[in-house]
Amino acid sequence: MIKIILNRSTDITAFCGNVSITDNMDSITVELSFSVAKNPRDKYITASCPNITPGDKIDVIGDTREMFSGIIIEASISGEYTAFDYGFYLSNNDVIIQFNKTPCTTAVQQLCSKAGLPLGNLPALSGTIDGLYIEKSVLEILQEIIEVSTAATGKNFFMRVRNGALNIYEYPQILTFAKHRFEAGNELDITYALGSVDGSDSAKDMRNNIVVVSEDNGAAKVLATAKNDEAIAKFGKLTKTIKKSSDEENPKTKADNTLKEFGNIQKTRSVGDMLGSEAVTAGVLLLFSSDKYELKGAYMVKSVTHTFGATHRMSLDLENAEAV
Repeated sequence: MIKIILNRSTDITAFCGNVSITDNMDSITVELSFSVAKNPRDKYITASCPNITPGDKIDVIGDTREMFSGIIIEASISGEYTAFDYGFYLSNNDVIIQFNKTPCTTAVQQLCSKAGLPLGNLPALSGTIDGLYIEKSVLEILQEIIEVSTAATGKNFFMRVRNGALNIYEYPQILTFAKHRFEAGNELDITYALGSVDGSDSAKDMRNNIVVVSEDNGAAKVLATAKNDEAIAKFGKLTKTIKKSSDEENPKTKADNTLKEFGNIQKTRSVGDMLGSEAVTAGVLLLFSSDKYELKGAYMVKSVTHTFGATHRMSLDLENAEAV
């Protein structure tokens, strides 16, 4: 099970309850929440509790990896605490920086140097970026750099601050085989022991015919197209027109990438109260084979909440890998 360490020195695990860690791909910040038994009316209970205040460092250590590392952001007088990992600093620090046709990979390196942020995993990013940034956070600038690279190549990326450094990852192509470890030491593939399952198959946002255009002297010119013939045969033609946004953007890549995102039925599933695994983070691919819940094939974890009590449990928000 986990250990909760305050300020890198004091083990406060025995005082903590309702421990949960939420990791969502739509946020740069991983969130930890927990409670400590406090009663302002009972001086004996209060005196025995650790003194935890905003700004304190907090780490959650699992059996196989560090589950969380960050700082206390909010502390209630009733003993409820919220902490964010170090992605918090990316969204709450503005920098002044200028790029002049700077390669995206170099731009990330320059930005991290300017912000005093160590850099970990950095894949090759295509494209170049221009602009003077004055009222933008580090996170906002990073997002713009990644958008340029995605537009040039069609590759999607997400960011995490791990081990004290910024890490940029390409969306995964390799499956993660996640197992729950019981106290006796035996293990079970978590995809075999699902909790409550909900979700939908939706064509609400479908666009099965993509057209990329440019504007020249007041006239539109078609640069590239992409279509899903099978979806068109079933739903009819649903066209999305996109204007090319930069000289370096590859029109065909843009069309294909947009079709991949919008051209199929979007399958989403939510799985609640299942056995937990330390291997599961936002962004991993899991393989399911449940006919009962129509949950079959590879799904990417968009969000995971780990909870720790008598056992390690978790809930997942999933998206079919074909759409990502």
